Amino acid sequence: MSPDQIRLLKMEGHANTLHSYLLICADYDSYIANEPICSASVLHLLQIGELANSLSTEFRLRHPNIPWKSIIGLRNIVAHRYGDLNFARIWEIIETELPDIIKWLSSRPN
Repeated sequence: MSPDQIRLLKMEGHANTLHSYLLICADYDSYIANEPICSASVLHLLQIGELANSLSTEFRLRHPNIPWKSIIGLRNIVAHRYGDLNFARIWEIIETELPDIIKWLSSRPN
């Protein structure tokens, strides 16, 4: 298994964990009221961004349909400007954008 494939598997694990939070928090109000889930969710997003940043340039160029710049940019905000996080936007990412990323990751892209 290539280093990129290993990173993708790790990304998928973090993404699936994030998606499982939808079972715990059915809506934004319950999400924002659950501080451990909020904290954990940004940690998983940070890890996804870190892994995305570690993918080879060639791999990212082969998959231009994935918003690499946004994924990595969110990682940078979480890591360096945590106090500026917009948790409504984090929830929106988990609820609406993450399912497409999970679907893509589970397709085992090369």
